[in-house]
Amino acid sequence: MVWMLVGCVLALGSMMDSSFGAIFMYITASAPASSRGTVNGISQTTASISRAIGPALATSLFSFSVEHDVLGGYAVYALFFLLSALALLIGRRLPDRVWEEAND
Repeated sequence: MVWMLVGCVLALGSMMDSSFGAIFMYITASAPASSRGTVNGISQTTASISRAIGPALATSLFSFSVEHDVLGGYAVYALFFLLSALALLIGRRLPDRVWEEAND
């Protein structure tokens, strides 16, 4: 049972790493060559700040929701679901054919 859970964690970790790579490939492809370094620097900085602040923010929100009984202590999951849904909606607004338009 433990090894199955370890395998699941490793699979999720590899999917997460692949998604970060894909996101940064899209960012690189969407930036003009003259500002590609700046865009990559800003995106890496944003990702690093998110990784630094995220765990503390999630823990604090979980503690607050348990202490004040907000959504039965599950407010942190509701907030993350809403943020994920918002990111999905924003992502759906991206153009479908960025590379073909750039080649025309």
